[in-house]
Amino acid sequence: MKPILLIIFLNAFIAVCSGQKDETRVIYVSDNKNTTLVFEDDIERGIAGASNYSFNFDKAVAGPIGLVKGTNGPDSNLLVVTSNGNMYNFTLKYKRSLDKTYFFIKDTMAVGNTNGKIVHRADQERLAEIERKEAEAKMKEGNPVTINGYDTETETIVYDSEEKKKEDILYNQDKVEYIRKFCSNETSKDLFFKSKYASSGGVYFQLKNLVYNKNELYFTLIIDNTTNLDYDVRDIEFYMVSKQRSKSTSTQKIMLKPMYIFDQPKRIEGNHQQTFVYVFDKFSVGPKKSLDIELLENKGERNIILALDVNTINNPN
Repeated sequence: MKPILLIIFLNAFIAVCSGQKDETRVIYVSDNKNTTLVFEDDIERGIAGASNYSFNFDKAVAGPIGLVKGTNGPDSNLLVVTSNGNMYNFTLKYKRSLDKTYFFIKDTMAVGNTNGKIVHRADQERLAEIERKEAEAKMKEGNPVTINGYDTETETIVYDSEEKKKEDILYNQDKVEYIRKFCSNETSKDLFFKSKYASSGGVYFQLKNLVYNKNELYFTLIIDNTTNLDYDVRDIEFYMVSKQRSKSTSTQKIMLKPMYIFDQPKRIEGNHQQTFVYVFDKFSVGPKKSLDIELLENKGERNIILALDVNTINNPN
């Protein structure tokens, strides 16, 4: 009984989303051939409204391809939801002989989205391009560039001899995109420094890894909030600190400005953590100096200073 009620509910929901009959595409199917539907995003769910039709897709390995078959009987409908939440509604009709056995389904055909707003790939790519251009402009002005994991399909950089040429071409032609990919790779790697951390009030600030690549230093950092109270980030600052021999002399601090900031969080919810990357032009630390990374809480007093010694900075991975 429950599956029938679910189908009735979904049919009613689709009718509300689509609003007009001309928004529903007719898909003809038969019992001796598969009708193939190819979406722009991976299929998450698919339900045919009547038992004489079936919709199949790979549930073990996410993919954009679905297969429809049917037997002679009443017309029905097909609801498909893709991984980005887009919903598609099709009318299924049986036809003994098919003129067409495949359809490429564009996101412009979506009738709704489970999160409220239909996602269009073209809009995502356009936004990513705007952000990249803004990043390039900031880079030319000498200001820090904040970059994120754009939701576009890009290859992961493979750092071996066979990929060296591609790597160099991307670095020279689109430095922002190259660094974005490199940062994304670094955030997914295992923890390298297990003892480079500082804490305050149940919040841990840790250096996950420090990597030198091309002409840049990549500081991969973790904020781990083990409390139930959210941690709001006001700022993260890097200082070169000189150790003074005389106690009467104040410590000399020089602020360092990053080139790029990847996925810096604004808030770490309680019992959550976030990994992000700060990128600098290569530098080294002289004797009797250290690098302090200061995490500042917004409207709070859980400020943390993570001090890194000369050997750590001057011997990156």
